This record gives sequence, structure tokens and C-alpha cells, in this order.
Amino acid sequence: MIRSFKGKVTNGYGVATRNLNPVMHLIEARTNFQNLVPGTLNVDIPEEYIVFADAVVLPHEYPLNQTSNLNETIKFERCLVEGYKALIMRPDSHEIGDGKFHGKKHLELMGQVNFREALSLKDGSTVDIEVRGDEQWWKSGFEIKGMEPERRPNKEKSQTNFVTTKEAGPKRSPEPAHDPQDLERLLVSRERAGDVEGMTALYEPNAVLAVDDGRLVRGKEAIREFYAGVVASGRKFNFGEQRAALISGDLALTSTRLPDGSVTAEVARRQDDGTWLWVIDRFSIL
Repeated sequence: MIRSFKGKVTNGYGVATRNLNPVMHLIEARTNFQNLVPGTLNVDIPEEYIVFADAVVLPHEYPLNQTSNLNETIKFERCLVEGYKALIMRPDSHEIGDGKFHGKKHLELMGQVNFREALSLKDGSTVDIEVRGDEQWWKSGFEIKGMEPERRPNKEKSQTNFVTTKEAGPKRSPEPAHDPQDLERLLVSRERAGDVEGMTALYEPNAVLAVDDGRLVRGKEAIREFYAGVVASGRKFNFGEQRAALISGDLALTSTRLPDGSVTAEVARRQDDGTWLWVIDRFSIL
């Protein structure tokens, strides 16, 4: 169900561009929303709002955490700002307890335009924001294609993970999981993007899934077929609250509480190259 806010434009800390530029390529890839411009529009809203993440940047990926003790996960949720497609950017530290820093009654909005300029906004201006719509709602938003603002000088360096095939030419290979905590985020991001091969690549050849209806899906071919059906059905996985992985040697137990209250459980194994793949994946233990 669509939720709407009347927001009041205000000033932020002035550090969003500096903090987000190093991970902008991750944000665009994981949200499938390209050509984002630097900076955010800061808006106060009349009620608390918890961001339901469509994508995240994990603590070890966020450079600010290397110079602070925040250990933040950065969440991103799709929204419409006066009809323009946009993202809410929310560090999870802003939602802990009473909320630190900006807190839960404040939104930082990213888009393909400078909203102050495009909408002639100034401090105190009112702006309409919508969240939690369906795919048709998202498609209805204004989108600017073909822009490439001069930014992120490290973008090209960060996108060198390619393989080449004679039939298809250059093709990006799936991002590996360097930490067992990466697996859930990669699975959800790829499912939302319809990337069946990328989802299947997160499992060992003889992995097993225990899915919602009680079936056991064994082996990568069966897993690929299962996820192809999920994507074709239009179902969208949601990000949840990940528990810290429990690691013993080359095995790790991972778990996530989803927005509907269900809890997943998975066993991952460290591979010879140091990356991680799931061996067992139970969709719900409750």
C-alpha cells in the first residue's frame, strides 16, 4: 500500500556527496537505478518512518566506517518525489533506539536531478513523497535516461570484473561473496533484478533449499529452475534484519528476520579462493 508524506525541505550535514561517492556504483547496481547525481535533498516529515530497504551497502563496504566507530549499514528504498523516481538513503544508526543524528522523522533523498533546482525548492518548501508502491507505481515515475554526470572518478576502476564470451562479448561476472553476510544481500538484490543465474551462483553444486511449501530443492540445476519460477511469478524478495554470522572454521551459520516476521537460516562454506557459497538454505525456521 502506498504511503505518502508532506515533507519540509531543510539543511543536512553537507557530507552526503563525500560519503556516498565511493559506493555510488554499488547503489546504482543494487537498486537498478542509474545516473544518480551527487548529494541528497534533506526533508523533515511529521512522523517516524522506518526504511524498508530495497538495497543496502554493508558496513565493510562503506568507507566512512573505516574512520568512525559507527559500523553503519546504509539502506536504500525506492520512492517518488513530486513524481520523480528517487531513493531514500538512511544509515541504520539513525533508526536505533530513539534514532541518532537525523533520526526517523527525516529523509535524505537521492535522484537523477538536483531536486532543489528542478523543483525550485528552498528551505521550508513543502514536497510530496510516496513510498511502498508496487512495480506499476515505480514505473509511473519520471526517469531521466542517458545522463552521466561528471563524478566518481573511481567508477571505472570499480567495474573491471568482466569475463568475455565469443557469443555475447563482454559480460559482467557475478559479484562473489567475500563475507558470509554478503550472500543474503546478493540473493535479494539479484532476485529483484530478475538475475536467475546470479542467484544460482551463490550456491554450491550440491546445495539444498528448503522452500516455503516444504519441498527440498537439491542441486544447482534444480535451484536454477526454482528461482526461474520465482522470478517469472513476479514475486519480490525483501531485505530484512541480518543477524551476525556464526563462523567456525570454513562453515558459517547465517540468519535474517524478514519484514513479515519469518526467520531464515543458512549454512555457508568458505571456498578455496576465500569466497563463500551457501550449502543449505532454509527459507523459514518458524
